[in-house]
Amino acid sequence: MATWNIVNLIREYCNELEIIVPRKARSSGTIMCLGANKIILTHQSTLGPIDPSLNSPLGIKVKINGLEMSLPTSVESVKGYFNLAKKELGITSSKDLIHAFLKLSETLNPLLLGDVYRRQGQIKMIAKKLLAYQKCTGKQRKSIINFLCSDSGSHDYTINFAEAKQLGLNVELADDNLNELINNWYDIICDELQLKNPYNPVFELNQSTIKSYEYIRIIVDSIKYGRERFVSRGTLQQIILPTGMPNQQINDNRIFEGWEKDANL
Repeated sequence: MATWNIVNLIREYCNELEIIVPRKARSSGTIMCLGANKIILTHQSTLGPIDPSLNSPLGIKVKINGLEMSLPTSVESVKGYFNLAKKELGITSSKDLIHAFLKLSETLNPLLLGDVYRRQGQIKMIAKKLLAYQKCTGKQRKSIINFLCSDSGSHDYTINFAEAKQLGLNVELADDNLNELINNWYDIICDELQLKNPYNPVFELNQSTIKSYEYIRIIVDSIKYGRERFVSRGTLQQIILPTGMPNQQINDNRIFEGWEKDANL
């Protein structure tokens, strides 16, 4: 839903929306691309399925490092459970399917199952509305939605330029000159956002007990209005635990988080 809001906001300020994908635009990134009039890809660019996963307190509970957490529930995994029952196991009678549903409800909360069904319809509705901006036929839109929501088989499936074109999306392959510009720009953004450095507070402290930080989370550049950055500032502090405690604890004391103008641009 955040992506749906972002695309609609951007389109309030333009008649033509073109999205360039330097590397990966998966899941919500792909949904945003569906709302563009044209998608520009490089040979390294990939899109992906848009089947949602629900993060809900009603999800399956597991303990990780002593903390209880709710696992995300894949909408397509629930659908796959019933497809397995019907297509692979040959279950067709209403009585047996009801039994399969009751068995599943012993693991997943029935209210969560209802939410799964609702989200499945919602994601298809959003994709259909956004695809109205693409130059594709009604038959192609249906095929695109089915493939992105379920027919791809896995949320990790990758879609390159050739397959995106085959699906019917309005994609364009960057020529050599544009490809060089995109790669140079991508390297600059990677450095500014530290995309190639996995975040680990232990490494950030670097054997210190306390360290101030400033992390740039999002960059929005405009030729006319300059740069806005979403920034997080604060301090990381290592808490000394009593002898015998297995894990060290690090507190994140966030003192600022929000948008601000970059005075240097």
